[in-house]
Amino acid sequence: MKNIFATLFLILISSISLLSQDKKIYYYDNEGFASSKADAAYYKVINYTKSGKVDGKIKDFYKSGEGLSMIDGAKEINKDDDNKSIYWGKKIEYFKKGNMKSKSLSDFEGNLIYEKKWYSNGNIKSFISYIPSTETIILMKYNQDGSISESNITHKDGELDARTFNQRDGFYYTSFEEDFSNDKNIRLWDEKFPLSEGAFKEGKGYSISTTEKALYKKIIPIFDVYNNAYSFR
Repeated sequence: MKNIFATLFLILISSISLLSQDKKIYYYDNEGFASSKADAAYYKVINYTKSGKVDGKIKDFYKSGEGLSMIDGAKEINKDDDNKSIYWGKKIEYFKKGNMKSKSLSDFEGNLIYEKKWYSNGNIKSFISYIPSTETIILMKYNQDGSISESNITHKDGELDARTFNQRDGFYYTSFEEDFSNDKNIRLWDEKFPLSEGAFKEGKGYSISTTEKALYKKIIPIFDVYNNAYSFR
């Protein structure tokens, strides 16, 4: 009997919740601009509370009906230009065949913390990560064969780090060229030794002689901050 009452109570709560929601569907073209249903590339399904706030997860679908993306929530939905919408939390995007296209994480103001993208063949396309403790942004872009095409580290003051990333034997390495013509990279060196001695800061793992132009440092392989996917059911 208790189970029956519990079930009826849950049904009642769900019914009240549904009645308090206002469901909206917005249509957009490939560029994210508002479109007619006939010309749309995808559409967005959103539930609003009676007070006009976004309620629950946002679901995007390809025009043909396959699941495109799902997002934890939104501070603001721009029905005219989806590029101006402010989303927060986890977002996972899929190709039409159902394989993962991208996943990202944003704070409540919509600022990107993490994003990883894939090519349709499953190889990684790009990776960007914001490290709050140092206010550093790491960006890596890949070719379709998995090799790195571009990488950089940007510090909180906007300064571009001298180091870039390389990949060898399944591990990531940082590298930069040093001709010792100035002390621009002195912060990477151990203060106990002058530049001419060619010793790098202990703990960062650098080791180079003054005759070399580049150095490599094995770093912790980049990892995903989450792995769980969404279901559109």
